[in-house]
Amino acid sequence: MLRSLLKIRLIDIQKTRNVFSNRFSLNDHHLLKTIDQFVRNENIKLEETELFKYHNEFKPINQTYALGLQDQCQCSLEVFCNPWGYSNLSSKSKNVLHSQFCGPSSYDLIETEFKKIINLYISIKVKGFNYFSRNGVLGGYYLHSLKKQKVFIVTQGNHRISVLKYLGYNYVPIYTMIGHLEHVHESKSNTWSEVAKGKCSHSDALTIFRCYFRNYDC
Repeated sequence: MLRSLLKIRLIDIQKTRNVFSNRFSLNDHHLLKTIDQFVRNENIKLEETELFKYHNEFKPINQTYALGLQDQCQCSLEVFCNPWGYSNLSSKSKNVLHSQFCGPSSYDLIETEFKKIINLYISIKVKGFNYFSRNGVLGGYYLHSLKKQKVFIVTQGNHRISVLKYLGYNYVPIYTMIGHLEHVHESKSNTWSEVAKGKCSHSDALTIFRCYFRNYDC
């Protein structure tokens, strides 16, 4: 853990993405939309929230579908698996039915997610955010493009970054974790695990990679 924390860096939230390539913005992320709904109506019912809608309607059958590329790619990788592989072993064994990232989800899971994001919003709004507390840093990995652009894929801390973005923070502390995926380079796309295994064509692999850089300068 200490070795990982020594890698802490600050990054512009605009250069971060979730595992399905979504930006953390009111236009693109269900957690931010849900926070906004609560701020506008503290008595909102769970069934009326974007969170509830998301977990009941967004039910990807594979990663290509999750990224919205089903009409552009032929490969059919498992949900949470990209052409460069899984971010870690826990992602490989992740059960879609119990995931906070997508549906289908039970009512109890959605309710827990709602309480978690709202309680976190209230806490950070009242107490502020300690950038370098042990639980404050977000985990994930970098994607590096041939254009020398870089985005950070958040695998741990989606609730925190959503709250921070909503409250107007521009930068968040991030780190790559020892034993997890840390850097993915477009220049090495021929060597990506699922490409090498023949599970994903090189063309599809690049299409998937580049979708994470959509609206890069927005």
